[in-house]
Amino acid sequence: MSSAYAQDSGRSQFVLDFDYKQVGPGGGLVVKQVRRVPEPSTSATVTPFLVNGPLEYRTFRGEAGTAFSNHRLKSRLTFETRSMWLTPENLSGGLFSRIELESTDGCSSFSLGGPATELPGATYSFAGGTARHGFSAV
Repeated sequence: MSSAYAQDSGRSQFVLDFDYKQVGPGGGLVVKQVRRVPEPSTSATVTPFLVNGPLEYRTFRGEAGTAFSNHRLKSRLTFETRSMWLTPENLSGGLFSRIELESTDGCSSFSLGGPATELPGATYSFAGGTARHGFSAV
């Protein structure tokens, strides 16, 4: 069957997927359908572009825990990314341009925010394809 496909399509390299059906109990197999499996692209990969769209995250009140723990952990984080091509050179400068945090220490509310690199205890690393941002809310 593959030689017939090669002759009809004019292709010399391809991968085929065969669908079989058993005919009757103890019977033989019948080919129902033959499909060519798409091959991976050989063109150069496209570098993705990151577009800033501020994202806000809040503590969900329905999460597991008690009313006390949900109240104590109540917080809101807003992240803004840098708009950039995702190249190793650009990633060395960090993903986030601004981070805002509103939370409570159990007794009083506080907020913290600003450029991601200027937050207290700000850290950033990019290694092995993984970006890690960190800061201290204390």
